[in-house]
Amino acid sequence: MTPAQIRAALGTMDMSDTLLPMLVIYAWPEHVVIRRTDLIRDEYGHREARPWPSCVLCTSLEQAREGIRATFPHLNVILRRPEDAPQIVETWL
Repeated sequence: MTPAQIRAALGTMDMSDTLLPMLVIYAWPEHVVIRRTDLIRDEYGHREARPWPSCVLCTSLEQAREGIRATFPHLNVILRRPEDAPQIVETWL
């Protein structure tokens, strides 16, 4: 995927309707994935993380980072925590 294609895919994500939108980068040996997860309030007022069903496939970690930076320059990166799934590389908030 080119940086322009990544920007086009990520640019369709309206992040104004959520408490905390997150873009999570996952890495496997054959590809890198960007997946949006939203922190929302459920019907009882509790916070809940909801991953989107779709994702963006990238060929490298740098390509994923470049696409996120180009589309959402205001986001900041948070490195993975030891208790995160091993495929998680970082999260952008």
